[in-house]
Amino acid sequence: MSISEQELLSIGAITSSVDVEKIIEQSKIADDMILKKEKCPMLSKLHKVKVLCPESLNPDDTILNKLARGDIGPGTTIMDDHFAVINDRNMPLGGTSCGPNGVLYSCGDELFGPRRINLFHKDVDSTMHLARAYIAFRNARLPEIFNMYVNKMCSFLDHWKIDPGGDDASPKLAEEMRPHYANTCKMLQSIQAALRRVEEPTCHSLEALGISVVSFCQTWSKNGEITEAQFSVMSPHFQTRFYISDETKLPRNASEYIESYSLLIDHFTSAMIEAGYRGAFVNVDRLISGELQPSESAFVTGIPAGSALIGIGPFTKDMVIQVQENHLKNTNMLTGKYKLIGNSHKACSLILNMVPAPAAVKSLMIQKLCSAKTRKVGDVSRAMVEMVGEHNKEKINVHMFSTLQWKVIN
Repeated sequence: MSISEQELLSIGAITSSVDVEKIIEQSKIADDMILKKEKCPMLSKLHKVKVLCPESLNPDDTILNKLARGDIGPGTTIMDDHFAVINDRNMPLGGTSCGPNGVLYSCGDELFGPRRINLFHKDVDSTMHLARAYIAFRNARLPEIFNMYVNKMCSFLDHWKIDPGGDDASPKLAEEMRPHYANTCKMLQSIQAALRRVEEPTCHSLEALGISVVSFCQTWSKNGEITEAQFSVMSPHFQTRFYISDETKLPRNASEYIESYSLLIDHFTSAMIEAGYRGAFVNVDRLISGELQPSESAFVTGIPAGSALIGIGPFTKDMVIQVQENHLKNTNMLTGKYKLIGNSHKACSLILNMVPAPAAVKSLMIQKLCSAKTRKVGDVSRAMVEMVGEHNKEKINVHMFSTLQWKVIN
């Protein structure tokens, strides 16, 4: 698997499809709570923490907005009249931090307000307006944001503390990961150096060096299910994830560190899933591009028996299956009975390339799982896990059974 495919699978593991209108209904409930002056889990999953959910219930009084405006801390040079980008506190990729945070630091003005605490607001137009405006701001300042990200990464090399504000006893990056983290910093610095040689760098300059970006946000949804607030800070903010989209474009001296970077991405993805962030984020770039919306909508509303799905992931691509019973609503994983009706070699490829098992075991798996008989997704998943071990269950699910790997075609 290429590093760019690994990156997309990592991103897919922590994001999920959303029902925009249902989330907007949740935002309206949250707004009623603000008007009633009721601090509650609809406003923040940590609503009792004052810096995250202030007593005033004014989103401009949150710690992120104060940091973005420079009311506390050093402030930032990456800002305009509405948005700012600030460093996250913790180690990027070493724990559960993606990197810099984009912040709407004025939440009550006529353009984006009033009382706005999340990307999803009073209606679809308002939601998409903020999404497009933030992404436009981000892209216009992307080289600066990338430099902020690289410099922050490198700042952890001398102490390895996941939370740099913690004491000597606070958690540190595991010793076996430190050489790979250091190599990742060298890789990013080589890209940074190549970017400096561009006379007037833009977001396209980063693309030319093989680097892309995606922004995430949390809302009132997780794994496609409508919930209370999944975000901590009750003001609109966006996590920033830089990733390798084309390794062939990387500077020559960056390529030697790909193996270490790949191991760090696996470490980061595992840390995010273990911390409960599987399917917890909305991919804002995908939200505004409309990519895969028909498929996502189908998985939200349910799929009738007889529907065909085509694989769109690196290991499911062009594989075709037929759903043999009604697919449940709002699921992040394939469920029920299915029949493999084409390109079983793709399933074989997944097993041969991704499953850490002896050749004889892999052959048995292919024999049992890749024929065109009707099977249950749960049975197939359990059979795979029994053969390769429980610790590989998440990898199998991400690569094979996540709905992000499939698109409805009829």
